[in-house]
Amino acid sequence: LQLPFLRSLKLDNNPITYPHDVVREDLYEENAEGIESGLSQLDLSHTDLYSLQSLTGKDNFVNFFELSKLMLNDCQLEGTFPEGILQMDSLVELSMDRNHLEGPIPETLASQLDKMEYLSLRDNKFTAIPLTLSELSALEILTLSGNPFNVPIPLFLGGMTSLVELDLSSCGFTGPLLPFTQLSSLTLLDVSHNKLTGSVPSTFLCCLTKMDSIVKIDLGDNNLSGSIDTSPFMQFPVGSYLLYDNKFDSLDDNLCHDDYPCHRIVCPPKTYNSKLGRSSGNDNDCLTCPSVSYYGATACLAGSPSTPVVPTTPPPPPSSSPLTPRAILEKLYQDTGGDGWKRNLHWNEDSVSICSWEGLECSDPSNENTLEKIQLVDNDLVGEFPTEVYSLPSLRQLYLTRNKVKFSFEGIGAAATTLEVLDLGEVALLSLKGLEMASGLQELDLSRTELSGPLPSVFFSLTKLRQLALQHNRFSGEIPSSVGDWRHLVSLQTLLLGGNNFKGSLPQKLYQLQELTVLDLRRNQFSGELPSFLNDMTSLTELDLSHNRFSGGLPVLNHLHKLTHLDLSYNELTGSLPDEFLHVPLQQFYGSLASNSLQGGIPSSLSSLDINFVNNQFTSVTTEYCSALPDGQLY
Repeated sequence: LQLPFLRSLKLDNNPITYPHDVVREDLYEENAEGIESGLSQLDLSHTDLYSLQSLTGKDNFVNFFELSKLMLNDCQLEGTFPEGILQMDSLVELSMDRNHLEGPIPETLASQLDKMEYLSLRDNKFTAIPLTLSELSALEILTLSGNPFNVPIPLFLGGMTSLVELDLSSCGFTGPLLPFTQLSSLTLLDVSHNKLTGSVPSTFLCCLTKMDSIVKIDLGDNNLSGSIDTSPFMQFPVGSYLLYDNKFDSLDDNLCHDDYPCHRIVCPPKTYNSKLGRSSGNDNDCLTCPSVSYYGATACLAGSPSTPVVPTTPPPPPSSSPLTPRAILEKLYQDTGGDGWKRNLHWNEDSVSICSWEGLECSDPSNENTLEKIQLVDNDLVGEFPTEVYSLPSLRQLYLTRNKVKFSFEGIGAAATTLEVLDLGEVALLSLKGLEMASGLQELDLSRTELSGPLPSVFFSLTKLRQLALQHNRFSGEIPSSVGDWRHLVSLQTLLLGGNNFKGSLPQKLYQLQELTVLDLRRNQFSGELPSFLNDMTSLTELDLSHNRFSGGLPVLNHLHKLTHLDLSYNELTGSLPDEFLHVPLQQFYGSLASNSLQGGIPSSLSSLDINFVNNQFTSVTTEYCSALPDGQLY
C-alpha cells in the first residue's frame, strides 16, 4: 500500500480472511499517524474478508485519498454499511455484491461520496433506501437487487435523471409500477421478481432518448394486470421487454407483425413457455396448458398436459430411445434462459457441432457423444436445470457455480459411472435427495447453497471423493463420530467446512482421513482443546481452525512436515508455546496465532518461520530469535 507508484491492486480470489492479511499490525506501530495510499483501484472480491477494520478502522489508518474504484463482491462482510468506506470521498465506483450487510443504506452516503457514478449492493440484506440517494447527481448505474426492502418503489428513484441502468429486481417491492418518465437516459431497467400490482402506466418510460441503446426492460414475475397496449410498448425495440408471469389479460395486436408475431412477445392464455413466457423464434413453441389464464406464463400447473400449440410436424410416436446430446443441450438452453446468458456463442446453431458451443468440451471434437465438460460458471442461468443432462454418455465435469438456477440430484444415477466433478457453489439447490447415487464423484462443491441442519450422512457414501467443499452454509450442531464412517472417505484430500455453525469438539474419526492435505474449519463455533491427533495427520499442507472457540494449550504439531499454512488465530488458546511446536523444513510457510491469550516467550526454534503473533500476552523474545529474523519481520 505504500509503494509510491502503485495505482491498481487486485487480490481477488485469494484466501484473505481477516484484516491483518491486508495491513499488518506492525505498520500501526511504525506509522502512528497512519499511512497514505495512492491506489486508485482496489479489488478484494471473492475473498473471505469479513471486516475492513485494518483498512478503515483506527481513525482511518490508511488514507485512500485517490481511491476511485473499490470492489468487495462475494466477501463475508457483515453488519451495517462499513463506516470507513464513507470516508473514501474520491470513490467513483463501489461494488459490494453478495455479502451479509444489513440495515439501512446510510443517509450520509450521497453527501460523503458525491462523485459516485456506479453503485452496486446486490444480494445483501439492506432494508431501506434513503431519500438522500437522489442527491447523487453523477450516478449512472444503480443496482440494489436482492435486498429485502418490501415497500413500494421510492418515488425519488423516478427522478434520478442521470441513471443509465437501474436494477431493482428481487427486492419485495409492492404497489404500482412507477412511470419513470424523467429517466430519459435509461438503457436498462429491471424490476422483475417483485410484487408490483396494477397496470403498466401509458406514460411508462415515455421520454427515452436512447432507444437504439435499449438492452432490457424486465417487468417479469410481478402481479401487473390489464392490457399489454401500444402505449407504452410500441416505442420499445422488438424483443427488448420481458413481461412473463404477470396477470395480463389482453394484448394489442398492433404490437405484432409478420416479422415478430404475438407469441414472440408473450405466449397467449392456455399456453406457456418455460424460458421467458414467449417463443424464442417465429415458430410457435409455446406449449398448451388449459389451466393458464394470463399472457406470458412460464409454467403449467401440475397435472395439465403440455404439447406444442401448432406443431410444424406431427409429433413422433412414443419411443424409449434416449435423447441425443444435442437435444439434451437444446433443452438445457431453453429451460435455463439461454438467450439471456452472458456467454452463449454458437448455442442452438444447427450448423455448428456442440463440441464448439461456448463452455463445452469434447474429448473427440468430431464426435458429439464424447462431450465430457460443461463449464457455465457465472453465466446467468435461471429456471430449473434439466436432469436429462445426467444422461449425456461421457459427461465427467459440470461447473455451474454462481448461477441462480434451481438444481436437483434426482436421476443423477444415470451418470454414476462417468460424472467426477460437480461444482454447484451458489446455485439454488432444491435438496440432497438422490446425491448418494453419484457414486463416481471425486470433487463436489456445494458452498453457499443455504444447506442447514446437521451434517448429512449422504456425503459419507461418496467413497471416491477427493474434494468436498461445504463452506459458507448454515450447517449446525456437533459432528459426532457416529455420523457416517470417515474411513469410507479414504481418498479425501480437501475438506472445506468453514463459515458454518458447527460446534463442539473435533471428532476423533477425522484422524482416519490419512490422505487429507487441506482441512478448513474456520469461522465455526468449535470448542474444547485442540486434539493431539492433529499431529498424526501427516499429509496436511493447510490447516485453518481460526475464528472458533478452541481453548487450552497448543498441541505439538512437529510431525506436520508438509505444512505451508497454519491458522489458529482468533480462538481462546492459553499457555505458552511448546519448544517443539513446529518443525517445518519448507521455506514457503505462513502461520498465525494472532488474537489468542498465549503467554511466555517465543522460542528461537520458530525464528525461520513467518508467523503472526499479534494480540497475545507474550512477555519475552529470545535474542537468538531476533537475530535470526529478517529486518522488521517480527509482528
